[in-house]
Amino acid sequence: MFDIEYTVIEEISIGNTKMRLVVSPKGHQAIQLWSSLSDRWNVMTKSKVEESWNSWKLLSERIEKNG
Repeated sequence: MFDIEYTVIEEISIGNTKMRLVVSPKGHQAIQLWSSLSDRWNVMTKSKVEESWNSWKLLSERIEKNG
């Protein structure tokens, strides 16, 4: 299996969960989720990326604000 070199746009953490918004060399966006089990980033979703990312980012900000 091969790994695509993604460019990281933004990263967030929700507790121990790490997520990042990335773009592929062809310009396709995806959300990746860190797996400590496999010690690598895995693609979480490739559809409705902007909408999903904004939702996760808002949740992250709310949790951070409310401690």
